[in-house]
Amino acid sequence: MEIKIAYFVTLLLYAVVISQSFVFLLTISGVTRHMRAKFYKEARQLLDKHVSESISIVYYATLLSTILLVAFTVSNPNGLLFVCSVVALVLLIADIFLTLKENIPFQQSIRGWSPARTPENWSSYRSRWITGTRVKQALNLAGFLALVSGFVFGL
Repeated sequence: MEIKIAYFVTLLLYAVVISQSFVFLLTISGVTRHMRAKFYKEARQLLDKHVSESISIVYYATLLSTILLVAFTVSNPNGLLFVCSVVALVLLIADIFLTLKENIPFQQSIRGWSPARTPENWSSYRSRWITGTRVKQALNLAGFLALVSGFVFGL
């Protein structure tokens, strides 16, 4: 029963994690590609301010629930459910690592921008952020697909 509860909670939390990927894919990435520096900076600062704390809580809750799922399924290390759970955990950790390595320093660098002091190559920052975000999206979507596959074929 613990496995089913852990799986249910992990699927729900992972769904919240990937929902932000879908929001980015469907809206934010297209809009930010066409923004001028002033508006891009303002939008990023507002997003970072209002989303960072709540999404961090969701990510770490997802990490905890995925670790619990792996711990509960380790009794059958050759089982598909265990393998899919480990894959989802590794991909989530990679996503978190990239966020800490790339996104946080990026957020700090644009805090110093002002309308009078925006770097000439600001669009390269935007391109790098969009590319990094797409990599993170691929990781968390693959992790979610691994969990769903484990549910469909391994539970």
